[in-house]
Order: sequence, then structure tokens, then C-alpha cells
Amino acid sequence: MLVQPNYEPSSINSRVRVCDERQYYRALGWLYDLQRIGTKFGLALLSALGEPHRCFSSVHIAGTNGKGSTAAYLAAMLDAAGYRVGLYTSPHLVDFTERIKISGRIISQNCQGLQSIPPDQVTVYLTKIKDIINSSNVFSRSAHGTLNGYEADSPEPQLNKALVAHPTFFEVATALAFACFADHGVDIAVIETGMGGRLDATNVLQPQVAVITNINMDHQQYLGSTPKKIAKEKAGIIKDGIMVVSGVEEPELQAVLLEECRKKQAKLHFLRPDVIWRQKEEGCRGQEFSLKTPVRYYSGLRIRLRGTYQAANAALAVMAAEALCSRESAHLNWNISEDAVCRGLANTRWDGRMQVWEDVPLPGSVSFGPVPLVLDGAHNPGAARTLADNLRRCFYFQSLILILGVMQDKDIQGIAQPLVNLAQRLIMTKADNDRAAAPELLARSISFRPDQEMIIASDVEQALASAKNIANPGDLICLAGSLYLVGDAIRYLRGLPKPRWKSVQ
Repeated sequence: MLVQPNYEPSSINSRVRVCDERQYYRALGWLYDLQRIGTKFGLALLSALGEPHRCFSSVHIAGTNGKGSTAAYLAAMLDAAGYRVGLYTSPHLVDFTERIKISGRIISQNCQGLQSIPPDQVTVYLTKIKDIINSSNVFSRSAHGTLNGYEADSPEPQLNKALVAHPTFFEVATALAFACFADHGVDIAVIETGMGGRLDATNVLQPQVAVITNINMDHQQYLGSTPKKIAKEKAGIIKDGIMVVSGVEEPELQAVLLEECRKKQAKLHFLRPDVIWRQKEEGCRGQEFSLKTPVRYYSGLRIRLRGTYQAANAALAVMAAEALCSRESAHLNWNISEDAVCRGLANTRWDGRMQVWEDVPLPGSVSFGPVPLVLDGAHNPGAARTLADNLRRCFYFQSLILILGVMQDKDIQGIAQPLVNLAQRLIMTKADNDRAAAPELLARSISFRPDQEMIIASDVEQALASAKNIANPGDLICLAGSLYLVGDAIRYLRGLPKPRWKSVQ
């Protein structure tokens, strides 16, 4: 494990104790209030914490779609290989703790797989971070002067001795995750960028391997108006001399990554044509496929997640694992066996991505009877097109009932139209989020056929109830357009209350 003398693990970990639920929600209230600050790049908070990110090795993952599932696959393989692993992803679906996972064996000898950190630890870390911010003479006491976004062509930010802006929600969440991983002594952390790469709060890492999944149009107001500009932003996670693997297939975008790797003397491998996979079986419980890489042939790999694209995400995660173990990385002594790859992939869960709700019946949960309900967070045009294609491939249905909710700062028509074109009945709704577009706006923004029935629902609960009422045997219900919407649906379907942190600020 890399050790940075400036960081003192006991300064936070020794204070972990059981905190009551009200303290947890009060701490989350403070954190979520930071969302009003907007989006900006900052290093000062991690510096004030003692640079915990220097205490562990890492794999850094960027890309428009597939980052989370690729990260989850890789972290599960590393965990199956016996390493103490951290996993940081965003956003969460139901509870903030989902963003930060560690190997279960760190928590308890009887705990297996990757587990979310307990709420009481979140409370203590947030309290410590808040104290540091309030007591430091580095940070501005308010959000005034912070950037509500950044320009894709802006120069690299430089720290100086002047007051820096108050840390944002994502900066604090990232600092919390890195401090947690340092305190728990993880061997390696798999870190997903929040947005872009070059100016992302996670881009303080010096990773052993960088992964860039794919490039599509999303967050153009921050990352640039063309795929090449977006690719350049995401290529910002590439560091000097490291291994890089990517699922990008477009030649003009591959050229952007190749040029960045040339500048940084990094070695780049693309998924195609280096890796070949063949699907053997796909059913209601996942899929089986074989995989041939330049290193190894894997037969009978199984994953729980549906969709042809998930086999590609799994293959990219295997490439990243092999890059860690390659001759170029031999001095790092990573060892991930074929058995660990197989077990890690088979054990990976990643909710909200072509998830069929009836797969996970829980006490007190809502049943949809014989009509399948598919939950997918498709939140950009590329993801929506992929979802529509996979609904056709993976399900047999007489009629599709689409429940759609999209954030107002997204490409509403680009996300909605591929799914609307496939559906017979439409239910427009919104997530419980200030950024969510009103259902009436969605209805005005899309083109639909005269034979398509349209329902306006004020929230997810009403939307799901409406879908259940109009569904017939042989139909399929799909809820999509936003991970926040999916999170609201899962919370309702599990019979969980709405977030309580808002009421205890």
C-alpha cells in the first residue's frame, strides 16, 4: 500500500462510533445543501485532509455510459482475488452509502463481497470534513465567486494561497470516499469519475490503469459541443506512463485518445479488435458468454446483468484486470486468476440497468404480477438508443408501457424519442429532484403517434400505479430516463420512506 506521511488515518477512523439516524440525516442535509454551489474543480479539501488519495493504488474510469457497471465488475474481480478493495461510484439510487463500498471482509470476517459503508461512518466523516472546512483559513465562507460549471477549453486550474471557493457536494463526497479507503487500508480502489475527467474532482489520482468506456453526447454545457471535445475532456484522466484500456470504437475519437497517450507515453489498448466475445445464452437471470483476449481464453463466463452491452462492459473490465497484471505492471505484483475473474463477474450486481423488478422480491415490496417491470437509468441519447434496442432483443411483449422522467438540463427529445417510438402507451412523470423536468414539459417536447395513449403522473408512485392499472398480460412496463427516477421507483417498490434528510436540516 502506498503511504503518504501527511495523512493520519486514526484522525478520523478512531472517532467512528454508532450515530443515531437523526445525526446521519442531518449530516446528509448539510452535504446536499452544497449542491447549490454548482460544479467546479478543487484540490484544496483533499490537501487539508492530508491527501488520503495517496494512500492506496487505484484504477480510474471515465466514459459517457457503462462506467458504473465496468467499475463494479472490476472491483468484484479484485475482491474475488483476495484484495481489500474500495469502489466509488455515482450517483446512488436509494441511499448515499451506495456510492462508497469496501470489501466485506474489512467490515467483518463473515461478510462477503463489496458492501456499502455504514451510515454511522458517513456521519463521522462528514462531521470531520465540515469541521475542517469551517476551521480552515483556506476556504471562502460562502459559495460566492464559485463557478457554476466550467468551460471545456479552459486552462488547467492552479492552486494559490488566495481563498478558494467552498467545496462542492461532489468534492466533499469524493474526499469522504478517499479518506474512508485510506482509513480502512484498501489495497486498491476502483474510482468512477463524476463527469468528464480532466476537471473532475477525482482526477487527483495517479492510477495504475485508466479506463475510458465510450464517448457519447452528454453534459455538453460542461464538456464541449462535439464528441471530439468530450473525448479530450475524458482523456484527461490519462497519466504519464500508465496502462489505458478503452471501449471507444469511432476512429476519430480513438485518435484523440491515441494522441493523449502519445503525449503521456501511456500504453493504450482498445477493446476491439483486441478482444472477442461470443454470447452463448441470455435469459431472465442474466447471460453467459465466452471471451478471448490477447492473454487468455475464458469459457462459460456468467453475468447477472442483461443487455448485449453488458458483455462488452464485462470484457472491458477483464481487459483492465489483465492490464493490472501485465508485464508492464509486473512491479506492482497484482495477480487476478481466471477463477477470480469468473467469480467476480458472476457475483456483480448493478441495479437500475435493465433491471427486472420481479427478480428481487422483498418483504413489503410492491408486486406487478405477471407484467414485467424493467428499470433502466438511460439518461442520454446513446443510452436510450441502446435500451430501446435491447428491449427488442431481450423481451417478448405485445405492448410496451413507457414511464419516462428526464432531467430538465438533458437532451429530452434525444433521450425520449427512441423509447417513445417503441411504446404503445406513455406515462410522463418526474423524479423527486429539483433538476427534474415537469411531465407536461416532457409531453410537449416529444413527437408521438395519434394512437399512443398519454398519461401525466405527478410522481413515480402515481406513474407506477397508472402503469399497473392499464397493463395487460403480455405487456412490458419500462421506467427510464434518469437514475434519480429509478432510485425513486426502487425506494417506492421496496416500501421505503422518502429521504428524511430534507426534514432535519
